[in-house]
Amino acid sequence: MTAPDPLSEPTPGLDEIEHEPGVIPELRQDRMVRLAKELLILGVSSKQVTRLLGYDLDRVEQQLAWLPLRNPRKPASLIVAAIDQDFEAPAALWEAHE
Repeated sequence: MTAPDPLSEPTPGLDEIEHEPGVIPELRQDRMVRLAKELLILGVSSKQVTRLLGYDLDRVEQQLAWLPLRNPRKPASLIVAAIDQDFEAPAALWEAHE
């Protein structure tokens, strides 16, 4: 018997988070599910994922995009801090543009 896939189960609390104005709820839900899966894959707990998805989704998405540039030793811890504290762009990004 195989273990259930945690990514196929709904993330608790997603329906409790407010909808963005002007965005079709189904599209927002799809985006939230995609971001939730990315965070879970990094090792973020489902409780933390629910909390982090309460932030602006653009903020969450941006921090996820920048994560590889930060070369994290502990990706789950770093992404939680980056989203919570709204970290600036990583130095590697600035160096690439100089």
